[in-house]
Amino acid sequence: MRKKNLDTVIIGSGPGGYVAAIRAAQLGQHVTIIEKDNIGGTCLNTGCIPSKSLIAIAKKWADYKKHQQIFPNLDQSSKINMEEFQKLKNKNILKLQRGISHLLDNNRIEIISGEAMFLNNSSLSVTDGSGVSSTFSFNHCIIATGSEPRKLPEFPWGNKILSSSHVLNLQSLPEDIIILGGGYIGIELGCAYANLGVKVTIIEEQEDILLLADQDIRKVLKRQLMKKNIKLISNAIAMDYKEEEQKVKIKVQVKENTLQIEADYLIVSAGRIPRTYALGLDNTDIELSENGFIHVDPSLKTSVPSIFAIGDVVKGPALAHKASYEGKLAAEVISGNYYSVDYKAIPLVVFSDPEIALTGQTEGNENTLESMFQMGANGRALTLNQAEGFIKIFSDKATRHIKGAAIIAPNASEIITEVTVAIEAGWTVDDLALTIHPHPTISEAIMEAAELATGLPIHVPII
Repeated sequence: MRKKNLDTVIIGSGPGGYVAAIRAAQLGQHVTIIEKDNIGGTCLNTGCIPSKSLIAIAKKWADYKKHQQIFPNLDQSSKINMEEFQKLKNKNILKLQRGISHLLDNNRIEIISGEAMFLNNSSLSVTDGSGVSSTFSFNHCIIATGSEPRKLPEFPWGNKILSSSHVLNLQSLPEDIIILGGGYIGIELGCAYANLGVKVTIIEEQEDILLLADQDIRKVLKRQLMKKNIKLISNAIAMDYKEEEQKVKIKVQVKENTLQIEADYLIVSAGRIPRTYALGLDNTDIELSENGFIHVDPSLKTSVPSIFAIGDVVKGPALAHKASYEGKLAAEVISGNYYSVDYKAIPLVVFSDPEIALTGQTEGNENTLESMFQMGANGRALTLNQAEGFIKIFSDKATRHIKGAAIIAPNASEIITEVTVAIEAGWTVDDLALTIHPHPTISEAIMEAAELATGLPIHVPII
């Protein structure tokens, strides 16, 4: 067993951890990362990047097959080669892993492979893959261990029951799948596999899917899911299952009725939990919520001032970009700079088809003006044959300041940043309406929605 003193140690190398490490090193700290799996964390290796790779390929495939009249010789019975897709996906993951490793090396950041466990408020042990443990003391620590899919005891993973991460590694395309959970992960996976020609059933325990979005967005989304032949069953509880030959059969309770649904795979998408349970936090004075989240102050300090926590292990949306933001802030505070979190506008994206993006305030009230521009009047959306959806801007009735936006449209993930910047910069709807936007683009619809808020729209008839 070896003992060593570390300056700033970061547990986890995901988008929170490695970004915190680089910023801390830039500010003069001697930084060490402890990582038990692969560099890049869940987001790069089993989450964001693999899922968006599948979603992108599936969208291209669906668009291609949708234009049968333009491509009369297209074979509608053909299927995507999943083995080749997996090779491409893994190649891109490896490229990004190497890029992050190069950045860490360039900033002289030490990497220790192994699983970390706190011994007390100022030291921890690291156990490597062969079971050898080393003990380290530290001056500062940032916990950035992220989250993992929630397990359901009645539906254990294995064989025909997969997590939202496992399903991204399929080597062949199934004929049908059942997804437990109609949140953003379930919707993304459902759209992707439906675009690849898979029969998809989504079972949601709540009264509706994607409750993080407003009713207008859900209405458009459900219309598009129906066009993809995705079957939605809400107010439903999955009771139990049995595997028979090559299929899995699920018993589902819907009010007084019991349904039997059969598919090649059952995908459990029941949310995510913070990865804090195996850190030995009981050996410290760090305070946890009943759900396993770490309590932090506005500077991301835990109840132990020398230990910080960022990303999915603290409350708030489980988003990679939120973790990166918090990682930079924690590194600054450790360096003696005073910073506190500002969550006025955190963009949230659902990579469904069409995409959904939210930022800032996304619900109206008596002081808010809602201005909605339909994508059916946007030239670029029509040329893409994707004219479903809208852009809705929320603004203050008295001051005309932009408060938020809700978008369901092509490229929503890219254009939401414009509204986020406008909120952070304190823009009014007049500022946004007077900003020249290129034509023809999806982003023009942001200008059009802002013009609606001013009362002087060009491409919407005034009633």
